[in-house]
Amino acid sequence: MKHLGFLLHFYQPPWQSKEILERILEECYYPLLDLIVRHEKACFTVNINYSLVELLKHCGHAKLLGLFAEAIRKEKMELTGSGAYHPILPLLDEHEIDRQIRLNKEGLRKEGLEVGRGFFPPEMAFSPRITTILKNHNYKWVISEDIPFCEKHGFAPFEFIPETDGLPVILRSHLWSSSIAFKKIRGSILEDINSKFGRWINGKDGYLVIGMDAETFGHHHKEYIGDLERFLDEIGNGGQKKGLALEKISEICDYFPKKPFEIPPGSWSTSKEDMDNNIPFPLWNHPQNPVHRLLWQLTRMVLECRNHMSYEGRLALDKALNSCQFWWASSFHQDYDCALQSLPLFWKATLETKDSFLKGRVQRVIDLISSTTGCKIDLQEIDLK
Repeated sequence: MKHLGFLLHFYQPPWQSKEILERILEECYYPLLDLIVRHEKACFTVNINYSLVELLKHCGHAKLLGLFAEAIRKEKMELTGSGAYHPILPLLDEHEIDRQIRLNKEGLRKEGLEVGRGFFPPEMAFSPRITTILKNHNYKWVISEDIPFCEKHGFAPFEFIPETDGLPVILRSHLWSSSIAFKKIRGSILEDINSKFGRWINGKDGYLVIGMDAETFGHHHKEYIGDLERFLDEIGNGGQKKGLALEKISEICDYFPKKPFEIPPGSWSTSKEDMDNNIPFPLWNHPQNPVHRLLWQLTRMVLECRNHMSYEGRLALDKALNSCQFWWASSFHQDYDCALQSLPLFWKATLETKDSFLKGRVQRVIDLISSTTGCKIDLQEIDLK
């Protein structure tokens, strides 16, 4: 039997504009959730970060959360845990990792959305140092990318699930996930997976996990909502006869045996070259990126004063830790207008501390960021609702 898991990741940064959010809602979120709720063969593992939940409520789209709840109630999806504001967890200290996980779980619960047994680290950024914290929160599996594992061990497992420190680590298939996300498959997605995956496992029981941004469907690729519906139709019209079952990742985790293995740190954007150069998180902390260095200097500086902030300041700091600022500052996606969107959040947190010296120190780092990027930075306060 070929066991197929499909993860969809729903997220927008806390500073996302209403205009862009509305377009994504129209093109992707509403039609995608409608498809999942109504299709009898829908079976997905889903991550939605609390950052997006707040935006939906603030912009008058709380009804979308009802569609998530309905899909869960109909057993068409399971929710994973994550970090509330989408930080790169392995690059934070244990206190902040724990806080982001707790804020996410509690925030979703207030909206009637209970997370399940699995955990999606933002950007699938995994390091063994987060496993103890995940187990303390009672998560039973975590997902990450298969490239770091393949580079370390020379193969991608399909008959067993590797585990580290007693926590199973589900490995997303980079090959098939990228093939779908970047339109490399011509014709039927199901037929492509069934034939190639079937040859790989050669008649044995095996699993394959695909994962990508939810925005892939309808927003990045307009026709993909229809393609996904055809995929589900094909599952219903003969998937079982072909020995292929679409399952929640927790079901796959229950079915397959576990084996202890070393799981290297990495993310779903970590390449072989990055592994060779010992740079596991290149889009968020590259040693040759001066803007990354300054943003992390700023982050550490403000975090030092986290115990002396008002409630509003601490909330701003939680949001400021989002991964997007580093992603947009990377050499692969360089857009400093987006990369600097979190600076007002850091500034808000700074103004809400009792440290009389912090403001001047933060201002100097922000001035260095301005001169390095060539961008004029406006630190006016933003809406933190």
